[in-house]
Amino acid sequence: MTNKPISRFLECAAFKLPEVIKSRLEDKSKRELYNDYALLVFELPEPMTMEKFCGAIDDSWGTETLYRHIRSSQTDFGRSICAFQEPGTGEMFQLCASTNPSGEITYVDVKVFYSMERMMAELQAELKRMHDVPGESFYHLTEDELVSYFI
Repeated sequence: MTNKPISRFLECAAFKLPEVIKSRLEDKSKRELYNDYALLVFELPEPMTMEKFCGAIDDSWGTETLYRHIRSSQTDFGRSICAFQEPGTGEMFQLCASTNPSGEITYVDVKVFYSMERMMAELQAELKRMHDVPGESFYHLTEDELVSYFI
């Protein structure tokens, strides 16, 4: 993957998700480049609650929640969310975050995709992983709903 899709993502996401994505917050030492996607890690300047993080996702046009997962209702630790940008908007990315032992999100993993096919395959695999881990789904798209975003 070239740096052009990454640069485009950083410009777009800074406007779409200003509380979460800023170029200066990326831990470039953790950047991984592959043929059809890049993995970026963003350290948040201030920890966020799951509710605040979900609010930022909900306020971002074209960003859809793939799932929200609760490992245990007895604790705030290990709650996770995965969201993605609708491919029809021209941007193709997925972001995932989990709460730490304090119940806060401190970093976000982002995959920037070069190919729509790879993006759909990754999201389908992520949805399957969510179903395979202990806990319960607070919310998730069905496989058919996910595929409908790519038609």
